[in-house]
Amino acid sequence: MPYCTLCGAAATDDARFCTKCGKPLQAGLADEKNEELAEKRAWFEGRLHGLEANYTCAYCLHRRAMNVCGARESPYFGKTIRHEDECKAFANNPAELHFIRAMFMDEYGDRLGLDQRQAVAEFKKALDTGLPKDDELQARLCIGKLLDRWTRSLDLDLSSWTRLAETGEAINEMETALLLDREGGFGFFSEPKNRYQLRRLDLMYMAKGGILSIEKSQAESISDAVAIEYWEKKFALCDYLPSSPLVATLTEAGFSYSRLGKIESAMKCFELVITSAPVDPFDSSGFEVELRQRARAGLKYLHEKA
Repeated sequence: MPYCTLCGAAATDDARFCTKCGKPLQAGLADEKNEELAEKRAWFEGRLHGLEANYTCAYCLHRRAMNVCGARESPYFGKTIRHEDECKAFANNPAELHFIRAMFMDEYGDRLGLDQRQAVAEFKKALDTGLPKDDELQARLCIGKLLDRWTRSLDLDLSSWTRLAETGEAINEMETALLLDREGGFGFFSEPKNRYQLRRLDLMYMAKGGILSIEKSQAESISDAVAIEYWEKKFALCDYLPSSPLVATLTEAGFSYSRLGKIESAMKCFELVITSAPVDPFDSSGFEVELRQRARAGLKYLHEKA
């Protein structure tokens, strides 16, 4: 409950003026919020700088992907290790401290109003120094997610957004994460909680393909062929997964194929949308439900037309 800074009288949370002395309260509330945010940021800075490397396997240069020890002189060599394990073969990997700090910044940055690019810079330091492939995968995914969030905060029109260098970088980093998962056989994006992280990549693909189809249009007719050419390359990146997470893009591709007269390809897209595993398991907005309804309607229309 706020109090008047002039007379000390209690006030309701939404009060604009003190009912006792008439002093405006909003400035006091703003100061209170700013003070609270300053305290949280001070805590954050203290914790961030308190994160230091120690002699555990978490920071060891010999820790390989999937937490396998790569030090021949270690009693753990070739075995799966825990981050808290340690041995005399320890060699410090500076990249791991950057990575852990970046993950901490990613977790708390939004709540503290930090510029997402600060965490991006820290992730890039980790990548430049060298991480195990599964940590690299997570770092690149986080960079993509953070850059996407930052570009959306600019509130640009769709065409301007697609031209941003950071938009292209966000897509490239997420695509690299997909390739690392495929090549390393980590099964990272097969897990529902990680599959969920690809929903933004799906929306970025859909938007970019749509803008390309408009920009390359002729005679006031959108160019479905241009969008399809772009999307087909993207679908191939996810073909190693049990089901594609690109449900929004597949839905739009189904209608583009249909307009081009490629009925078999259109049906395949719609079927993939209908049978795909959820990307957002909660789907509180009903977005995925709507996509599957559109895909069913499109498939039904094509069957009836045939």
